[in-house]
Amino acid sequence: MKNKKGISLIVLVITIIVIIILAAAVILTLNKNNPMNNSKIATLSQNKDSIESGINLYLAQQIAESQGAKDNSAIINDTATGIAATNKATIATIDYFKIDNTKFKNATGITLPDSNNGTWCIQPGTAKVYLIYPNIGSVPNWIGKDTTSITNPTLSAFVLLGALSV
Repeated sequence: MKNKKGISLIVLVITIIVIIILAAAVILTLNKNNPMNNSKIATLSQNKDSIESGINLYLAQQIAESQGAKDNSAIINDTATGIAATNKATIATIDYFKIDNTKFKNATGITLPDSNNGTWCIQPGTAKVYLIYPNIGSVPNWIGKDTTSITNPTLSAFVLLGALSV
């Protein structure tokens, strides 16, 4: 038998493939365009849109039933039929009311999605939905943040920082 010196071609190819896979994993981890983070961001944005759609349908129904006697704020903050809780955050002189999970489900048939430790809130005048975190430390890293603010341009439009009062 001959004495083989060196490594076989198959071992070399397998080693190169393993190195490429490990390099890709490291690049994806360090890169800002991480597909896992992008999917979480897209899901969060879609959740916000679903909540707003449910609220808009509910508001349209309530305005029709009251024959226009009530506006968005009156419907949202109504203690009997509204979807807002009494908890609110005031950020830059604008009030955002916490969306009451039970009232929202009863009114729209939709369960509020997970908020990743934030609170789904509504601005009654515009019926826009926001996700409010008490401080920058409570914001998940995948959202995109620095030491003082949200840096992701998609989420900074509806992810805010502020404490809810009772």
